[in-house]
Amino acid sequence: MTKFVFFSSSKFGLPLLEELQKEFEVAAIISQPDKPQGRKQLLTPTPISEYALTQNITLYRPKKITPQLPHQLPQTEFAFLFAYGKIIPPYLLNFFPKGIINLHPSLLPKYRGPSPVRSALIDCQKETGYSLMLLEEELDSGPILFQEKVPISATDNWQSLTEKIINRALPQLNSIIKKYLQGKIHPQTQDHSQASYTKKISHQTAFLTAEIEPTKAVCFIRAMSPYPGAYIFVEVKGKRKELKIHQATTVNNLLKPQIVQLEGKKPVSWKQFLDGYPQAKFSYPRLAYLN
Repeated sequence: MTKFVFFSSSKFGLPLLEELQKEFEVAAIISQPDKPQGRKQLLTPTPISEYALTQNITLYRPKKITPQLPHQLPQTEFAFLFAYGKIIPPYLLNFFPKGIINLHPSLLPKYRGPSPVRSALIDCQKETGYSLMLLEEELDSGPILFQEKVPISATDNWQSLTEKIINRALPQLNSIIKKYLQGKIHPQTQDHSQASYTKKISHQTAFLTAEIEPTKAVCFIRAMSPYPGAYIFVEVKGKRKELKIHQATTVNNLLKPQIVQLEGKKPVSWKQFLDGYPQAKFSYPRLAYLN
């Protein structure tokens, strides 16, 4: 059975790893270092690291990728990467004879970079897709092995759409990789002139500004759900706090939140929030207050 090295730090990488193991043998897993999480800030392994530990698979969690890493890794024909979270340097790219195969959740060259799924939602797209590609030194610029379109429903958020893309890729994954390893697929160069780039999402970028009109605001809210959560500011009892909007729709060209969460509180319906804070003032001006 052909061996491979698996790079990922995301829970969404688990079904990909399990699918790959049906046809290939994982020789090692590389994931991000453990990070503090929760109120107690306990060091917690990534879901991929946790899987490696429970399955007794050789695990590497480097804080920084150095030239020494290839000397520590088992020699395998290829590697597979999904949402690892670190730039792969040339000496590691060149370590694997057949390269590092990456699943990127967009139809490259569109939406290169760290937030392709969120960006498709923010842009109110009706479809997106995924690309199986070979990593190169330049960001998401490598040649394509296979692409498939994935429809976006009106209720999709970042999590549901990511899961949809992964589930759509699973049935194709092993057959495409086997054909590539056998020389039956010739990687196709991307049209770099059509490339677009996404930015890293943070708490700060999840702020819903007053300039975003309501229809696009709904798309933005879906893109930030369930994490980090789109938010506006609200003044209640003389204090300014964050108000996350988890779900919303539009009514008469106004934004109508459905599920909201005041800073430090549990999620409630929009009606419950308005009933509890009738004098609240909001940073987003185009809200529908009628129930």
